[in-house]
Amino acid sequence: MHDLRHTAACLWLARRVDSGTVQAWCGHESIATTNRYLRFLGTAADVAGGRSCALFMP
Repeated sequence: MHDLRHTAACLWLARRVDSGTVQAWCGHESIATTNRYLRFLGTAADVAGGRSCALFMP
């Protein structure tokens, strides 16, 4: 279940959903917890190389 939440949070943030909204949807007490997912979005080079969850956006 945690993996699904992680994937959902990553995809929401990649689609530029406000981090406060993602925090509420995931039930995180702290915005710092939500912001940890930002590191998985990677850089433009990561996206181009296929190493980012942003790659899975339609």
